[in-house]
Amino acid sequence: FFSVNCKDMASGSSVVALKYKDGVMLATDTLLSYGSLARYPSVQRIKTVGDFTAIAASGDYADFQHIAAQADDLLLEDTLCEDYCTVGPKEVYNWLTRVMYNRRCNFNPLLNTAIVVGYRDGESFCGFVDSVGTHFEAEECTAVGMAQHIGLPLLRKRVEENPNMTREQALKTLEEVMAVMFYRDCRTINKIQVADCTATGVTISEPKMLETQWKYKAMDFEHTKLITIPN
Repeated sequence: FFSVNCKDMASGSSVVALKYKDGVMLATDTLLSYGSLARYPSVQRIKTVGDFTAIAASGDYADFQHIAAQADDLLLEDTLCEDYCTVGPKEVYNWLTRVMYNRRCNFNPLLNTAIVVGYRDGESFCGFVDSVGTHFEAEECTAVGMAQHIGLPLLRKRVEENPNMTREQALKTLEEVMAVMFYRDCRTINKIQVADCTATGVTISEPKMLETQWKYKAMDFEHTKLITIPN
C-alpha cells in the first residue's frame, strides 16, 4: 500500500528571519489553522537542533513534526559516532535539503517551507528550503508563507536602512513585520515566539502578545462597510 501526502491539515503560516550584528533571529506566530478555522492558538513552531541551530516552517504541522523527529535521530546518530564533532547549522541545512528532495522524488513531499538559522564559529547562518528541495542561503534576511510576499520587502527595507543592527533593533524589526502579517494575513495571530542564535547558543522566547492598533481611519467600520443602510 502506497500512501501519498496530498493535503495539509493543521498548518502554520509565516516565518521570518533576520541576521544582526551578533547573531541571527527567527520569529513565528503560534497559530495552527484547520482550513479557515484558527484551531490551535498556542503551538510552538520552532525546533532547536543541537546547540547551534533552529528550524521553523510554514505549512503542514504534522510534516514539521516528522522533520523534527528525523532531526532528533540525526543528533542521536551524531552522538553515537563519538568523534567529538557536532552538527552545525550548515550541516543541518544541507541534510534538510536532501530530506525534502528525497521525499519530492518519491512523489510524497513534505508540505513545508522551512528556514534554518544558526550561529557557529563566529558566523551567522540563514537558509531557505522548500517542499521540493529548492534551497538557498540568505545573505541578510528571508521569509516563508505570506510573509514571503508581504513581510520580506519590509525586512529588506529595514536592513537597507540599518545594515548593522543590534539585537534590540533586530527584535523590534521582526515584531514590526509580524504585526503587519497579523493585519494582512487571516491565518496569523498576534502571539509570536522568537528564536535567537548567538555565540552562547540558541534561546527560544516565551510567547509574546504584540501590541496592535485598529483605530486607523482606513480600518474603521464606517469606512470599510460594503452596504450603507439609509436612515
